[in-house]
Amino acid sequence: AATQLPLQPGPLSQIGPLVESDVDSILIPEGFSVRRVARAGLPASLGFTPWHQAPDGGAVFMADDGGWVYVSNSESTPGGVGALRFNASGEVTDNYRILRNTRRNCAGGATPWQTWLSCEEVGDGLVYECDPFGDADSAVAHPALGIFNHEAAAVDMPTRSVYLTEDSGSGRLYRFTAIGNAPAINGREGLNLDAGL
Repeated sequence: AATQLPLQPGPLSQIGPLVESDVDSILIPEGFSVRRVARAGLPASLGFTPWHQAPDGGAVFMADDGGWVYVSNSESTPGGVGALRFNASGEVTDNYRILRNTRRNCAGGATPWQTWLSCEEVGDGLVYECDPFGDADSAVAHPALGIFNHEAAAVDMPTRSVYLTEDSGSGRLYRFTAIGNAPAINGREGLNLDAGL
């Protein structure tokens, strides 16, 4: 017999049926709202925050002032990573790049030390570590995480591992085990992504 995980339903398990919203026909639960904060490929003069082409993997990082930053990869060439800064009231206050001049940045993953790992989805692709609150000049490539057709990255602190997936029909799952800690690009201490097994 199959073993079931002892998982309890989450707080959104009883939200009811989805209904069509007035934003791009997005389906949302009754009583919820949705708003457009950016639009890929459209100029700011049309009332939207300009955004990069082909948005892909992303994450949210909390700010000390109660706001947050949403980062999103651009799966185009050139690619990179864009960031939207929100204040504590949920208003967009800034729009900037945290990675430039890369190719087909697909998925990636957030680190426990509050950086973003952006993965290039090309045969000689790299993983770049980006500061959500920084700029594109502070991004760092980590060749020790492999040079291949990357998809996603996930950090497991108890085992000091970074798990990386490959975007290919015969793709593999890779594990990088860090040797030691190192200061991250945002000044916090994280795993050393330049030395490992």
